[in-house]
Amino acid sequence: MKNTKKSSIRQRQKQRGLKAERAEEGRISKRRLFAFIMIAAVFLTGTFLLCMRKNILMDEMVAVLAVAVTFLLVFFLVLRNERRKNRLSYNATDYLKMVIVFIICFVIVFFGTFFDDFFFPIMPIAFILTVVMNGKLSLSMTIFFAALFSLISGSGLLVLLCYILLGTMGAMMADYLRDEKLTVFTGLIIFGSNAFVPCMFMYLSGRALSYDMLPGALALSLVSVLFAWILFPKLVEADKREPLSAYDIILDDDYSLAQDIRLFSMEEYVHASRVRRAAENCAIIIRAKDRTAACGGFYYRLGVMEGEPFMENAVRIAEDHCFPHDVIRILSEYPGEGRLPTTIESAIVHMASTCVTRLEEEINAAGRSEWNQSMIIYQAMNELSANGTYDRSGMSINQFLRIRDYLAKSDIL
Repeated sequence: MKNTKKSSIRQRQKQRGLKAERAEEGRISKRRLFAFIMIAAVFLTGTFLLCMRKNILMDEMVAVLAVAVTFLLVFFLVLRNERRKNRLSYNATDYLKMVIVFIICFVIVFFGTFFDDFFFPIMPIAFILTVVMNGKLSLSMTIFFAALFSLISGSGLLVLLCYILLGTMGAMMADYLRDEKLTVFTGLIIFGSNAFVPCMFMYLSGRALSYDMLPGALALSLVSVLFAWILFPKLVEADKREPLSAYDIILDDDYSLAQDIRLFSMEEYVHASRVRRAAENCAIIIRAKDRTAACGGFYYRLGVMEGEPFMENAVRIAEDHCFPHDVIRILSEYPGEGRLPTTIESAIVHMASTCVTRLEEEINAAGRSEWNQSMIIYQAMNELSANGTYDRSGMSINQFLRIRDYLAKSDIL
């Protein structure tokens, strides 16, 4: 009778959750459609104004607009696929930021029409696009703006190649600087590439190098360095705050999937909470991604609710709930037998789960007073290390030892 009542409660909750998810998906779809319309409007309006600025003939303007529309269709297709696979820092939550970034890029391109050939500020465009896109999308969009500027300016092939090269270098540096601080060395690379590359392409085009090009080269280099040094870190920091919301949502005690685990088995819920706390604390100790480790730890045995195969079911459920990609990766490596941990966070979760499971088994078998926690954990961790379980995770020996000591000496139950 008790099981029947619990099953009935679980069924009603799942039905309410499905209704809420469908309603939310409907609202997200409308917002996404509106955002796509806004992006298309920005692209078409921006391209039209650029053509007017350069006095492009009507038939040529139609051809340029057709190129922009064709690229935009492909971009929307890839953008949708990247979002579904959780490869973006946002998940249909704020396309307005992308619209604003595109407006800023078109403004930069518009002001770039007043510069001489070879001195178009393409690298700042690559930096600002990286704030709201992953590397593939930002690089593709940077190349599009380079091609668009070359089309409306009637520039030659060497000018286009110069822009593509600088844009590619900018996208690479922006992707690097998302996780690293700008140093004197990287600043000199950005400054030198913006000054040297355009001058060399201008020389290759047959023009003689002169002091007249020096102000343009220095101005372009200075703008790029200042953007990478002052504005880009602030934009990235603001962008990095948003992904935390996705992790916080699925870690909330009131989240539907967390409620399902509690209804499925209170024992399983307690175990998941213990692994979560242990994994999160371990990640903090070695300065890894603590929210990723916490989510991976809490949902590490998610597939238990569906039965075997546990790993496949866990990944399917996580994908259905649009979990962050790095969390899904941890779940796909459960329990470290078929596929060894490939990230530091995955190794942390595996270590925390192993230790919590071993200690819980000892409690059930002998009681807390009849075993030594440190001895059990040191033995378990040494066995895993000797078997090469964490060799592919990128975890250093020092990090492994610090985590092992924490798990052995702290009350993780």
